[in-house]
Amino acid sequence: MSFPFISCSSDDDSTQEEPEVEETILSYQDVEFGQTTDADMGIFFSSSTGEVFNSEEAASNADVIELAYVGSESTFIYFTSPDDSSSTEVDIPNARSTKVMNAKTGVTGEMFDDIDEADDFDSIEVVNDNEAIGTLEFPVVVLFETQDGKKGAVKLKAINATRLLVDIKVVK
Repeated sequence: MSFPFISCSSDDDSTQEEPEVEETILSYQDVEFGQTTDADMGIFFSSSTGEVFNSEEAASNADVIELAYVGSESTFIYFTSPDDSSSTEVDIPNARSTKVMNAKTGVTGEMFDDIDEADDFDSIEVVNDNEAIGTLEFPVVVLFETQDGKKGAVKLKAINATRLLVDIKVVK
């Protein structure tokens, strides 16, 4: 008489593969923006490449630039759309349009840190507020929405006379 043997051990070789989790957020750490008067360090950002471009590089990268930073040596700083040449003082032919919410976003630094998938942006409404960043008590979170409808957030971490240091998260 023979008995079939069925193993119930957890150390069996299993052919089941763990399902791949698709990343839905692009995350960039320690991105540096130059103050507007600094020609060496860029003020234009591409969320698809993670690159920061300076004024000279902006026109040839207009198709990927979605955010612009306007800084100074004062506390009057803000992010704007790359097609806002009156703020950036750089005219970019065919520049993309982005809604930017600099003030009263309701998103804290901790909330920014907890964003890890695209769904986390679903309940966030981005309104183009045409405001400067209200406080420099870091972290401060700025929201944006690209002309393609992709939402993102910028967490400001540090600033000095030459640069602004941020983390950025955006929907893929």
